[in-house]
Amino acid sequence: KIIFSLLIFSLFTNNSFASENWTVEKILGDKFISVSTFGIITHGDRYRLLIKTEGDCSKVEETFTIYTAANHPKISKIENKKIAIEYNDQIKLGNILTSSKFLMGHTIFVSTGLIDIDKHIASLNKKTELHIKVVGVIDNVKKKTGWKAEEMFDIAFNSWNLKGISEALKKGQQACLNSL
Repeated sequence: KIIFSLLIFSLFTNNSFASENWTVEKILGDKFISVSTFGIITHGDRYRLLIKTEGDCSKVEETFTIYTAANHPKISKIENKKIAIEYNDQIKLGNILTSSKFLMGHTIFVSTGLIDIDKHIASLNKKTELHIKVVGVIDNVKKKTGWKAEEMFDIAFNSWNLKGISEALKKGQQACLNSL
């Protein structure tokens, strides 16, 4: 919750610049370069690529947020659980980093892990939009228990415009290299 809160706070306090529909900015006390864009379906949900400024500037952590007003009784207890998603028509697992109260519901912050920037640019440059649909939340991988998406999310999908992602990620990577 602290990381999520700091992430939101830092969005309003750091210098940033835009590239197409992307915002590139330093966040969390300049520990990360954030390359992000707003959702098409739910505008407030961001697709965010994070480059750690004190690490390997060739890697990016892929993250996104999902807002839900469904208010499932266990929504605040899904932190550190896995989430199954359809990611441009492929099934992928992510990690739920936080579930925080926001407005009339909750915002879920998800990471799909570290990715090589150049490989990620190459894979996303082939697409005009990124489509993510939540399939379900996995409570226990071994026991195969959890919840279907429609139980926890009133809107379980979003899309993001990928126009200009290559340029924005390269600007983010250069900002990381400049901070070393």
